[in-house]
Amino acid sequence: MIDGQDGLELANIFDSCLLSGILVVDGWSVYPSLGCPLAQCNAHLLRRCAEMLEAQRGEAAQFPQAVKDFLKQAIQLGRARELAIEVWGERFWQRAVRDTEQQLAGLLDPEQQDPSNRRFRKHLRKHQHEILVFLRNPAVSATNSLAEREIRPAVVVRKVSAGNRTEAGAHAHEVLASITRTAERRGVRFTDLLPELLRSPGPIVLAPERLGLPMLPDPPSQEATHVRRQRRRGRRVDRAHRATAPP
Repeated sequence: MIDGQDGLELANIFDSCLLSGILVVDGWSVYPSLGCPLAQCNAHLLRRCAEMLEAQRGEAAQFPQAVKDFLKQAIQLGRARELAIEVWGERFWQRAVRDTEQQLAGLLDPEQQDPSNRRFRKHLRKHQHEILVFLRNPAVSATNSLAEREIRPAVVVRKVSAGNRTEAGAHAHEVLASITRTAERRGVRFTDLLPELLRSPGPIVLAPERLGLPMLPDPPSQEATHVRRQRRRGRRVDRAHRATAPP
């Protein structure tokens, strides 16, 4: 078991191994602070619809039922993406996605009288642009069920161990749990990497390819960055000159 300073050192090493992409999340208000593109998990939204339908009757149940039906249809549409493009073409698919987005906007447009429906509508309107991301980007899942399954081992350890004694220990555990799961998914034995990390007298840069991940592109040189800035500045000056030049 890794604890104390060893765990903190490993956590610091892995903190720099960040991946870019779209994060599929539930409705927790903290996620926007991460600063990365988000997509809503439709499974959580469907679960909320089901909970509301258990408590509501009559006209109050119409809104969560309509949202539930819409989300199920959108998920089915996403599953039919490849077939739709193969049979009817890309333009048909793009039109179908636009129609679905307009349908969502129309569903969320009317005001709701029931307090629960008002809160749900407010949440959906706030995250409206994140609900159908999976239709625009096939790499994004309609739900985050895969992510929840991936963190299940860490959740089990947390429950069995009754948690961590310090924030530093919790941070070390969360980083190590993430890296070990990534290594396992990529067919890399984390135990093979561990001795090298612990015996090293100084910090080790763990390249992404060591974990079976694609190599990150090299950062642009200072000279190339300077050239691009000069070109952008020249284009701005040229546009400004044309805009103010006499006819």
